[in-house]
Amino acid sequence: MIRYFFLVLALTIISSGPTPAYAVERGCKGKMYIKKGALELKLDDFSARGMDQSPDNARRKARAKLQDCAIMAKNLRWEHRKPDRCLPREGVFDYDIDSLKVMTERVACAVGREKGTMEVRLEGSGDKYCGFDDLIMTYDMTPQMCDILRTWEWDKDRQGSNFKNMDLVGADPGLCQKECNDDQKCKAWTYVKPGVQGTRARCWLKTRANFAASNNCCVSGVKGLEYRTDRPGADFKNFKVSERDPAVCQASCEKNSTCKAWTYVHGIQAHCWLKSKVPPARPNPDTISGVK
Repeated sequence: MIRYFFLVLALTIISSGPTPAYAVERGCKGKMYIKKGALELKLDDFSARGMDQSPDNARRKARAKLQDCAIMAKNLRWEHRKPDRCLPREGVFDYDIDSLKVMTERVACAVGREKGTMEVRLEGSGDKYCGFDDLIMTYDMTPQMCDILRTWEWDKDRQGSNFKNMDLVGADPGLCQKECNDDQKCKAWTYVKPGVQGTRARCWLKTRANFAASNNCCVSGVKGLEYRTDRPGADFKNFKVSERDPAVCQASCEKNSTCKAWTYVHGIQAHCWLKSKVPPARPNPDTISGVK
């Protein structure tokens, strides 16, 4: 009986083969940042996890996912969407790089680095085999790019007075701005990010510039604003602008038959100056002007 028991046990071990090895999960962290000389500006952090029977190979797989998603961010930087390979079901978390090109420009202009080459980099960190520092892309900034971006009202929605809307081919507010500039009827525009009103970005063109409400869904703009421009002289009326919105000054000029141009002065005590003719334009970082 005892011999029979050991015989059955031996046959069971032989037939079952070697004990299987179980996969382990390991993770790495990634940090996207803009670099120009000593300047470093953080964009987005995200993380990835890999699985393998070897812990080291699991980390290598996690690192590869971070690098792959960074390249995808570059290739899809106009589309403002997450690649399928960069979703949680694929082991990638907190990946939310909103239109890498636009974000790079916005951050660079905000800190006054209007000239020179910006580097967008991804740095990996964590346990062994997670570390790396990759150059994702370089970008040459110009003052002209920053002038365009300053006409955009970030995280603002100018609701109402819509006369036309359309899906955009890419996630770039500049495409919506161009639609407004090319349409004589358009006075203002609102760009809605992908995922809010559909999978694509959406553009709304407006017959007037209504109040700019705070909403991180959107970027808006008003047509005909001359940023950092003053038109001194020929004033016939002036008033405080409690809303601190240049569109209020612009609208006041539009409604006044005497008005030919206007200048809005920034600040807590924002002010509007209406003009009976169109004075010459002069540079002034504290003002926005326009011609009727």
